[in-house]
Amino acid sequence: MGGIAAIAKAAGHKVTGSDRNVYPPMSTQLRALGIELVEGFGAEQLDAAPDVVVVGNVMTRGVPVVEALLDRGLAYSPTRASRWLGLVASAAAILAIVSRVTLNSPRSIAP
Repeated sequence: MGGIAAIAKAAGHKVTGSDRNVYPPMSTQLRALGIELVEGFGAEQLDAAPDVVVVGNVMTRGVPVVEALLDRGLAYSPTRASRWLGLVASAAAILAIVSRVTLNSPRSIAP
């Protein structure tokens, strides 16, 4: 997810990121790029009202930020490369990166 965040930032998007444990070297690299990092998966990280939330590959329903994403009707995309590339081309100013979202379980948020 850090690499995707770096690509989005280089493409001119405002990017934030979250994970359970944010630590070097990735945390250092992302902060050096000006990407704000949030520890944990609280719903409040979506208060900035991102235009799009890119969802990682091990998070499930029931996690506060996932439930808030769905409850608020925010646009989201899984990190599958083909979907994400289209997203970067069309996204507006803010792109939030939520790490660890499961897309292949029965409780998944993606179809």
